[in-house]
Parts: sequence; C-alpha cells; structure tokens
Amino acid sequence: MLTARTPGAAFVVTAIVLFTVGGISARGVTEERYPARFHNTSDIAAAGFGEKGRFEGANACSLATQQAKRMLAWSGKVRITGEALYEISPSGQLAFRGSNIEISEITNDSEERLSIDTLSLGSRCFAFAANYEMAQASDVASSFSAVEPAWVSRRPQRSTALLCEVGVAELAFHDEAGSWEVATYRALLSLANGVRSKTTSVEWFTEDTQTAAQVHKVDIAITGFRVVSRWRSPRMVYVLGCGRADVRDTGLAE
Repeated sequence: MLTARTPGAAFVVTAIVLFTVGGISARGVTEERYPARFHNTSDIAAAGFGEKGRFEGANACSLATQQAKRMLAWSGKVRITGEALYEISPSGQLAFRGSNIEISEITNDSEERLSIDTLSLGSRCFAFAANYEMAQASDVASSFSAVEPAWVSRRPQRSTALLCEVGVAELAFHDEAGSWEVATYRALLSLANGVRSKTTSVEWFTEDTQTAAQVHKVDIAITGFRVVSRWRSPRMVYVLGCGRADVRDTGLAE
C-alpha cells in the first residue's frame, strides 16, 4: 500500500484518441485473468491498468497508477463541455464524425489523502486509487465470463439521482489499458449527454450533394462518477459508469 498526499489542482482532459497497433486482439476471454476489484469496482473510487512493454522502459505499475489517478480525478466534481458532430445518412441514421470535448476538474481535494494500492499479475499491473484509506482486499483473480452481462445491452437505473451509462471501445492488441480508458471516457460523456444536451441541425452543399448533420452541445457538471462494473469480449471492452448530474449547473440555454 502506497500512501501519499497530493495538492488538488484544476486540469483539462481533451478528447482521448485510441490508436490501434497491429489490429484487434483475437485472444480468448478465458485466457486473461483480472482481480475481482477490476471486474466490479463499486467500492473503489478508481482503477488503472498497465502492461509491460507497452512503452520501452515503462513500468507497468507506474502506468497503471497514472491511469488510476486520472480516473480518480473524474470521481470528484467535473464539468463536461464541448460538442460532437453526427452526419445524418439518407436513411436517417446518425454517424459520428468528430468531437471537441473538455473535462475540467472543479473540486479541490488538497486536504484529502490519496491512497494507491497496486497488484501485479504476470506482465500486467492493476492500480486502485481512492481519497481514503482502502480496506485490505484478497483480490482473487479470474477471467471475464463468456456470458454477456445484462447491463451491456440494458443499463440498470440505480436510483432517480444516480444515473448509469455504458461505454464501449475496441480492444487494441498493444494497448488494452488505453481501450479501458476510452470506454470509461465514453461512459462519462454518455452520462452527460443523456442528462442535458442541446442539438442543432446543420446542412452544407457541394456541387451535386447535400449533407445534413447534427451538432450535440453539452455543458454540465457531473459528481461522483465511477466505474461500477467491467466486461470484456474477445474484441471489445465494456464499462458501466454511474454518477450524479446537477441539471441546475449547466451552461446550456433552455
């Protein structure tokens, strides 16, 4: 158990870009083991994941700790602002074309104690972070079930105040840690968009075509976001994230 103090500071995380190197992993789900706290993390504020060899000379536990700290920052109060562009196909389907999103930390936890617990499994390392002293865990390691959890296709509604959304990302062969972080990022954005967003329709013309699109704008504060469950298939990773949104704390005009 590593315990340290860190000053709270505002920062901005821009849209995460996941580069897939060498294609999508074809490894079977049953071939990899993960600690129980990574499968279901409802009692952990944040978790990180690192692999040896991802970057030359990088330490897997160091990478996992850095990721866990980023995820922990999102568990405070953050403001999500920006917009996403979706092209409308002739059949009416929306196709994502890009976004400019910022996540800004607006809480100050300088008086809180940062607690980091790391666990190595072969060439991989897992880090768990919280702003309190975490209880000792046995961390029995197991693979993800081959059966898709119900929340992947039908998210649970925890309560009228606590909202949950699912984030999905392709499993990158050389960067599984990045895949989990992208899925977490998408769950947070989906939660924000589901609470309050503003949609504007736009059109543009070329010599022989007309293109229609929608711009989705978001500006809202989310509190207490955390991942409560994860699941992995051979080609995708899924994250169930929950948090509270203050509909009064929004910069969008009615």
